[in-house]
Amino acid sequence: MPSRVIAAKDGLILVAGITEPWAVRTGGNVGGDTRLHHDGGNQRPSLVGGNKTWSDLVVRRGFKPDRDWPMLRRLLPLVLSWETTVSHSPTDANGLVLATPLVWTCLLKGVDPSEADANSGDPAMVQLTFAVSGVA
Repeated sequence: MPSRVIAAKDGLILVAGITEPWAVRTGGNVGGDTRLHHDGGNQRPSLVGGNKTWSDLVVRRGFKPDRDWPMLRRLLPLVLSWETTVSHSPTDANGLVLATPLVWTCLLKGVDPSEADANSGDPAMVQLTFAVSGVA
């Protein structure tokens, strides 16, 4: 039976060393530069790949003070020094993991504690930003 397209909400996002999953993952994309090289009169150029570059990877979830406040206090001093991995596994609608996860090797680049706004009823969110060095 062919697989079906899953909803974007159907995924398990984990940061090694932090309890409980994350709701949103963005970034972690890879790309790079290419150059054309014409070798001595050859009409068809060769493609030469440059270095890979990775976009920042961001995870986000609803802020729960009892869970996230101690984590934030621990991580704030570790920005630019804590290395970890972030994994994302596709799941079905029941949360059953469907495939081997993608795993990024990362350095914590930023910690965004929940914003406070006495005039807002929007959910408070906590966010971590990672620089990516590759995939594990």
